[in-house]
Amino acid sequence: QMPTSKEIYKFSGRFYITSSQNKITRFPAPKIVLDESNNISPREYWESLRCQLWNSLSSQSRAAFTWPPSGEIPKSEKDSFKCLKLDSMLNSTNSVNSSEKILHDLAFENFCILIFKANEVMRFDYEAFPPKRIIYNFDDEEDVWEVEEANP
Repeated sequence: QMPTSKEIYKFSGRFYITSSQNKITRFPAPKIVLDESNNISPREYWESLRCQLWNSLSSQSRAAFTWPPSGEIPKSEKDSFKCLKLDSMLNSTNSVNSSEKILHDLAFENFCILIFKANEVMRFDYEAFPPKRIIYNFDDEEDVWEVEEANP
């Protein structure tokens, strides 16, 4: 709900998860539409985006991916939140076995992208009278959004 503009939005669609290539998941990478000049697989595309997003995080945010899962009671209090900053080392030439690099790689493996593909959006505008309800549906075959005005 948007109290200032007096609008309500409802999204329907599907979530996709893109995780580390080292993690085995039963969910495939989401499909992408690229121009013909790009010959990369969806998996490669999402992995490159995952790397970009990882690099854009603050060092404190990256460190949080070394912590126990949210809501879980830590097994060892002193080790659980030991890492408070973690620099990106994706392109690092540090020793492969350095403890900092191992910690970084573990955190990066825990980092996933959650992608939401909307296929329907309902917009209800109650600022005006009578209120308006507009429904947007995505047509996969035509690759376009269809717009319909519905009864409020």
